[in-house]
Amino acid sequence: MNAARHNVLYQLPSSSEKNESVVFGNLTKGDVTGLYSAQMVPDSKPARQHYDQLVLSSPYRKCPFCGFGRVTTLDHFLNKSHYPWFSIVPANLVPACKDCNHVKSNRRAKSANDQTVHPYFESARLSADQWLFASVMQTTPLTIEYKAEPPASWDNELRKRVEQHFTCFDLKVRFAIEAAPELAGLRFTLKKLHAVAGRVAVAQYLAAVASGESEFFRNSWKTALYQALASSNWYIDEGYLME
Repeated sequence: MNAARHNVLYQLPSSSEKNESVVFGNLTKGDVTGLYSAQMVPDSKPARQHYDQLVLSSPYRKCPFCGFGRVTTLDHFLNKSHYPWFSIVPANLVPACKDCNHVKSNRRAKSANDQTVHPYFESARLSADQWLFASVMQTTPLTIEYKAEPPASWDNELRKRVEQHFTCFDLKVRFAIEAAPELAGLRFTLKKLHAVAGRVAVAQYLAAVASGESEFFRNSWKTALYQALASSNWYIDEGYLME
């Protein structure tokens, strides 16, 4: 727990480095990891209740790695192949969507700058300060470009961890994909607003949604999207009409 709280999990030796086939008493790596796959995962096993409790622990059943995927599985933050002794430790089991679990796979951080954000052990600044932003690209159809820009006031390790997280989970692309249908639906709403009350109504609507989203989800793809739209004169004037 100390290593997690101080964000130095990368310093923990892996099973390959320790060259151990036996990890607890007479238990092998396979025995320990099997406790998870054979006892926690199957619906028929009593330990499945602990699996389900962890899955349901995520607010709104949303994946804490990406913020929008539906939680359907558990991710081993320190993967089983390198850290088998953490296979059934609750603090190492993070509710996640299948996409994030797949993208992360058996990834292992080997330096401070290679770490991603741990949902259970992270600085409060991660949710208090905005670090996710977006830009409106004047293309046809228009596109949204997402970027991780942590505040300069953050320490370098936290900045690097967030940037690595953004890259590791391919959030630039995945957020843009989420934004696409939102933009398509928004086009109809803004056309009606403009027809009734003009440009000012369009600008006010976008600003109101951006403010409301920011209040509860400061670093969500939707907050960054509406902030970008509200600050783009091109989008307010004509961009929302682009098919």
